[in-house]
Amino acid sequence: MQVLVSKENRQIKMARKLQEKKHRDQKGLFLIEGQRAVQELFIRPDLIETLFVSDNLMEVYEGDVQRLHIKQAYQVKADLMKYLCATETPQGIAAIARKPVWSPDKLLQPDSTVFFLDRIADPGNLGTIIRTAWALGIGVLLLSSNSTDPFSPKAVRASMGGIVKIPVYQAVSTSMIRELKEKGYQVLAADSKGNKLLYDINFNSGKSLIIFGSEAHGMSGDYSYMVDAWVKIPLQQEADSLNIAVAHGIFSSEIRRQRLYG
Repeated sequence: MQVLVSKENRQIKMARKLQEKKHRDQKGLFLIEGQRAVQELFIRPDLIETLFVSDNLMEVYEGDVQRLHIKQAYQVKADLMKYLCATETPQGIAAIARKPVWSPDKLLQPDSTVFFLDRIADPGNLGTIIRTAWALGIGVLLLSSNSTDPFSPKAVRASMGGIVKIPVYQAVSTSMIRELKEKGYQVLAADSKGNKLLYDINFNSGKSLIIFGSEAHGMSGDYSYMVDAWVKIPLQQEADSLNIAVAHGIFSSEIRRQRLYG
């Protein structure tokens, strides 16, 4: 495995650039770091462009490099790993990965559940939602064009590898939501003042598209006319709202409960 020692190395410079959205968009690449996240990436070796391993972890990961036939794998010292990573205390392994490309067929399954996140702003919330969707097997995420980037370092870290496991579609338009409704999706809006309780909704009766509005401003009025039901989580009167990632987790948990137990 080649040893890198300079910040001027082309691969090191690329890793640094990928902390900026414009470079991620231009190259179709993103940076993923941390032992758990990179191990999940190992399940998708086709996405691995470049792997960086700290010299103190070489024995741990050398077998994976050979087994997965990773051609661009480099040994780096701790100070260089810290330079190329976005975290203050890197875990000694990072990778440049290609953004996964998902087939639209994921949206056409007869019992699918799709979450549409309208103008979600916090990358930590988005990463947590991706991680929860993967963990509970509640499948597909759509993001409006003005949502935060799911491939930003903070979102990727919070997803804990989920970013390469579940379909995430970016820059989804109003017309696409309308098209899904025309194809049989019941459109639900998560709303703390909704007229239906989450636990009264049957998620086993067909396809569902659930809209979550932005943390600060709620759902855009562009989608209101498509909503079949406004759905709330029953809260104590003193608590008028929940963090969007927590609310998504509660919805996902109820959907999984219904799928498992009817």
